[in-house]
Amino acid sequence: MIEEESISPLIKGKSGGSRYTLGLYHGFPMPSKTHRGQPFPDRIIIYKRSIEAVSRNSKSLKRNIKRVVLHEIGHYFGISEERLRELGY
Repeated sequence: MIEEESISPLIKGKSGGSRYTLGLYHGFPMPSKTHRGQPFPDRIIIYKRSIEAVSRNSKSLKRNIKRVVLHEIGHYFGISEERLRELGY
């Protein structure tokens, strides 16, 4: 799903500076799923304007979209935020 703007476009980073919210995984990570199912499907939201704001040109826009989608897919598989950053996502 693509949203024009994020719900909260700026968040406070660990270093105290502000950062854009580029994407969001909403659902239950794969390792915690049960065979009973869940009431709603998992979804990944990418925030179009936030990604455009941090991209300098069309090449970096494509690279950032790919990175954000892979980052959120990582959350689907249960990978923590810290580990995804170590991996470069």
